[in-house]
Amino acid sequence: MDVAALADLLPADALVIVGISWLLFFLFAYAFFSMWLFQDYEVRDTGVFSRFLFCVTFMLSFSIFEVLIFELADILRPATRQLIWQIDLVGLAFLIAYMIPVMQFYTMAREQRLKRHQAIVVTIVLEVSFLYAFWKSGEYVPSLPLPPTSSTDAAEDTSYWVGLFSLEGFISRVGFLGVNFMAILSGFGAVNMPYESMTIFWRSVAEEDILGLERRVRQNLDMIVIKKKRIAYEVHAARRTDTMEKRTLKGRVFNWIGMAFCGFCVYKMIMSTVNVVFRRDRDTDPITNVVVKLLYLWPSLHSRHIDAVLGPIDYYGFASWFDVLFVVSATVSIGLLGLLNYSKLSRTAQDSFSAFDKYP
Repeated sequence: MDVAALADLLPADALVIVGISWLLFFLFAYAFFSMWLFQDYEVRDTGVFSRFLFCVTFMLSFSIFEVLIFELADILRPATRQLIWQIDLVGLAFLIAYMIPVMQFYTMAREQRLKRHQAIVVTIVLEVSFLYAFWKSGEYVPSLPLPPTSSTDAAEDTSYWVGLFSLEGFISRVGFLGVNFMAILSGFGAVNMPYESMTIFWRSVAEEDILGLERRVRQNLDMIVIKKKRIAYEVHAARRTDTMEKRTLKGRVFNWIGMAFCGFCVYKMIMSTVNVVFRRDRDTDPITNVVVKLLYLWPSLHSRHIDAVLGPIDYYGFASWFDVLFVVSATVSIGLLGLLNYSKLSRTAQDSFSAFDKYP
């Protein structure tokens, strides 16, 4: 793309809007990082650069969200919006694949008291291993071509090597890994949310537990007793504050939202299990249906720009794979929580009284 074509796609008014937006997003990210998120953040050798990476990542992510708003409001030309979107995606791809992992590996190496040159060597080895595993994951993405099996195929078919370094290949790999992690975390959350919310899973405090605690308190030193009373008072005050907050309108709204989310978790576990066991087509859940209805507001004229940037990605394959990992994660979470609950109940009253046990 020559300078004239670039100037035509990104005129002066669009350049001013994008530049001011990026500057505001960067400054907001810097203030958010410094004043609230990590106000006491300090990392040896990499603190300033880590903050810079966070601000740039935050800026590009908000820029993508801004482009979506521009699409709905029809601000700037479609070709200009597509160019800005591609710039944001290429920048995020470079950060995710190279800069952020390198900084994390180098920081971990320095935290292990390694010298600077040793940390650089360790960082290079870990980054090469990460890139190999990252690009190797593309073989499991349904929409990406498989690697050629022979030299003849490699000479005739170059789609694999093009997809290896294309933006479509990167987004597909990130989507594949994101689906895996989101399915595992969602499976655990779908089990842990009802476990933490339903009263049938709460452990009742027996009279023997209270007597055992009193015997232990009497055997402690006065200073420990004072600290325990102070902690108990703080816990009691926190519970009292939480109880009073739940009686307000805000607390009741959040309580109803939690109950609705708990019901959705149970529904999601049942439907995902049915889809995987009976190998039937995946039904969309209520949240997905709401998102689909909201996307109907998207101008149909600009849908081709989305396809031009993202390419032919197999979203149905991601959804089916998500259900499989979701069911596996939920099953493992049920087993772990059941084992943890059984181990608590099997202990004696003297040993089981812990600050980490669940009480109503």
